[in-house]
Amino acid sequence: MMKKILGYLQVFIGMSAVAGGMPMILNPGGTDQGLTTEVLANSPFNDYLIPGILLFTINGLGSLAGAYFSLKERPFAGFAGIILGVALIIWIIVQVYYLGLSSWLQPLFFFVGVAELVLGILIFKKEKPSFMMK
Repeated sequence: MMKKILGYLQVFIGMSAVAGGMPMILNPGGTDQGLTTEVLANSPFNDYLIPGILLFTINGLGSLAGAYFSLKERPFAGFAGIILGVALIIWIIVQVYYLGLSSWLQPLFFFVGVAELVLGILIFKKEKPSFMMK
């Protein structure tokens, strides 16, 4: 049951990140999303291309791959949940550090990342996957 919950959480994260990252890649200036590059002034980026690629690949495609492992109840699911949960938490912390707390989505996805991490740890500890025991 925990793997199913983790999987559906990862589908939500993955679809949200793909939907958020793709427009940033296609229009790095941010105008399609109602963003401006001025908010990036304190960040290492001049536009949204690199953040969009990272969001799309790590939190988007990575979470969808994690969802596959979770929903198919593969042994790698817990470990993937841990890695992806940490990645999402770091993503939000870095975002808030450079851009400030600017949206209710930031705390929402921070807590979603914590939930993903906790579920990943619980699954991992329960199963102790053989690929980690060698």
